[in-house]
Amino acid sequence: MQTSNVYQKHLNLSKRIQIEQYLNEGKSFKEISELISKHPTSISREIKRNRQLIKCNRYGVSKNYNMNCPTTNRPPYVCNACPSNKGCRKNKYKYFAKDAHKNYLFNLKDSRSNIDLNAEEFKNLNELVKDGIAKGHSFSMIINNYKEDITVCRRTLYNYQEKGYLDVLNIDLLRKVRYKKI
Repeated sequence: MQTSNVYQKHLNLSKRIQIEQYLNEGKSFKEISELISKHPTSISREIKRNRQLIKCNRYGVSKNYNMNCPTTNRPPYVCNACPSNKGCRKNKYKYFAKDAHKNYLFNLKDSRSNIDLNAEEFKNLNELVKDGIAKGHSFSMIINNYKEDITVCRRTLYNYQEKGYLDVLNIDLLRKVRYKKI
């Protein structure tokens, strides 16, 4: 196994393109892992997670016909290098590197954009902030007064307020209204 990129934890687009090329050539997970310096389990998970279903042509097929290709139940889990790919009338799974990378980027962004609290915790946070703002306090003062109850930082409160998650408007924040938008 090569050790050129041992410290890169995530797969990038070039690695995904290599995986697609090696799958098209019919290489095994072990061979691919040695060529791109990743563990075979990482390659397997990547392919299972990002393979795409391509439905077959059902014209003239009886209802008793099994539409699922049996080769997709065992490694390599895709039909990229299948010799009977053109004439096959079963549902296929294919791996496409660019689509896999788009899916990865979307999941990376989406996992960091939501509220990291459960519904009850967020409800309590919203009530504390609303009560503090009604008393004329800033987010910093609210956090200092309720250190045990509030687990987020001041910047997170401003982000929640800007996205409309909190029941606090810009006009309620006395100092924020005075600042110019950047």
